Amino acid sequence: MLKLPRILVVEDDEIDILNMERVFRRNNVLNALEFARNGSEALSKLESVEFRRSGPLAVIMDLNMPKMGGLELLRRIRQNPELDGIPLVVFSTSDEEEDLAEAFRYHPTAYFVKALAQERFQEDILSVLKLINLSRHPRC
Repeated sequence: MLKLPRILVVEDDEIDILNMERVFRRNNVLNALEFARNGSEALSKLESVEFRRSGPLAVIMDLNMPKMGGLELLRRIRQNPELDGIPLVVFSTSDEEEDLAEAFRYHPTAYFVKALAQERFQEDILSVLKLINLSRHPRC
């Protein structure tokens, strides 16, 4: 049986975190969830061998964060051969062409623009989860 990937959510906005947790809870999401508040914290977790050994992994990440933003995190993950196979979904408020073009230089699995309306936000999170759970990726 396929094990669902753990999801590392990299997000600094407390309201978005609470909204995501609500969506996960209301929809009985079975994926194990972990959170990081910025790119530096996320990279530390991802570079930990113990963290990666505990099963398949996927990342949902914002772009605009303190300490290390999402674009830098995306670049560093994709340049690290031990992390490169991890599915990365950008989930950001930015719909700027420049951010989109820069993100796609590092091949995210997908790029979603966060909706302000709660119903659409939930639909987008559920789409991200479906994408992550239906995709097949190498174990990282």
